[in-house]
Amino acid sequence: MAADKFRALHEQAVSTTAAAERERVAKEKLMNEQLQRVMIQTHGNDLRRRVKTELQKHDLEQNARRSDMERRLRLLNIQENDLRDAALELLHTEEAERDAEVADDQTRAQAVDEHVRTMKNESVRLDEKAQRLTRQRQLKLEIRREQLRQMERQKGTRDFERNLQDVLKREREAIMREEGELARANKERH
Repeated sequence: MAADKFRALHEQAVSTTAAAERERVAKEKLMNEQLQRVMIQTHGNDLRRRVKTELQKHDLEQNARRSDMERRLRLLNIQENDLRDAALELLHTEEAERDAEVADDQTRAQAVDEHVRTMKNESVRLDEKAQRLTRQRQLKLEIRREQLRQMERQKGTRDFERNLQDVLKREREAIMREEGELARANKERH
């Protein structure tokens, strides 16, 4: 009886120990599962935080790049407008200078034409004057030659001949001077 009691107690103790061991194993397993869930959740939260931080950082970088690109684009637009304005101003300046040069050229051409007309008129006037002077000198020369011929016909006395020689010499010199002046006048006219 005591052995039965002992056996019953032993079986009860073994069964209690086995139940306690099963319970402990189950609790440990549950705790391990909970710990894993907590670790997974913590790791997931950490990953989410990291991803969120990286996304925010990426968004900030993208916004900064976008702002920089927009600023550069505005600067390029301003530079393009400035260049366009400068090109238009240069074009207008060149056109104004070209118009002024054309006007100057026309004015110079008109002045040259006027000068040519004046020179032609002056040349015509000088030609007419030279022709008048030439006719007058030729007429004077003819008169002197005629006078010389008459004087040569009248020579007789020595004094008359000497006087005649002096007169002839002076007349020849005068004729040569007149012919030289005529030649110069003709040369100037041409």
